[in-house]
Amino acid sequence: MVRGKSSEAAVQWLITTGAAGFGLLCLGAVVYERARKKIAHPELGRLTYEWGTWVGHRELAARLVRFELPGSRSGPDGQACQKLIELWSRLPQLVEKCRDSALLEFEDTLEDYEGGDLELIKAELEADPNNLLKHWKLYSVALSDNSPPWTLEFEVTWDPEHTRAALFTTDCGLVDYGLSCTVYDEDGE
Repeated sequence: MVRGKSSEAAVQWLITTGAAGFGLLCLGAVVYERARKKIAHPELGRLTYEWGTWVGHRELAARLVRFELPGSRSGPDGQACQKLIELWSRLPQLVEKCRDSALLEFEDTLEDYEGGDLELIKAELEADPNNLLKHWKLYSVALSDNSPPWTLEFEVTWDPEHTRAALFTTDCGLVDYGLSCTVYDEDGE
C-alpha cells in the first residue's frame, strides 16, 4: 500500500508541475506580446516591431499582404515607409514581371514529381494560363538595406511548405526568382 500512495503522490506532483510550467509559459507569451512595440502609421496602419524589422499588413486585390520594413525599435525608417507606399500601387506589375519565372519553376517541379495536385494544376494552366493566380499568390513584400532591396514572397499550392521569392532592384528590375526558405504562415500574423 505504501507504494500506491507514493506513486499517486508522484503523479499528482507531475501534473501540478506540468500545469504550473504551462501556466508560466503562457504568462511569458502574454508578457512578450505586450512588450513588442506597436505603432499606428498614418498610411501603413498598424506596425509591429519584430526582430529588427517593422511588420504590417495591407490589402492588395482583396487579399492581405504582409510587409516588412527596416528600422530601429524607435520606429520604422521614414524613407522605407515612403518607398513602400510608392511601390504598393506597382505591385501588380512586379507580380507580372515574375509570372514567367513562376511558370518555368512549376514546369520544373512537374518534371521532378508526378501525379496528384500537380496534374490538376497543369490541366488548369493548359486550359487558361491565368489560372496560375489561383495557385501562386503574393504573400509578403520586404524592403531591406541589402541589395537587391525588394523581395516579394509567393505562396504556391504545388509546394505548400515553402514560398518562392522574387528579388527586385531599386528601380524594380527582376534580379532572381526561386525557392525561398520562408515557411508560409496561414494565419497571416
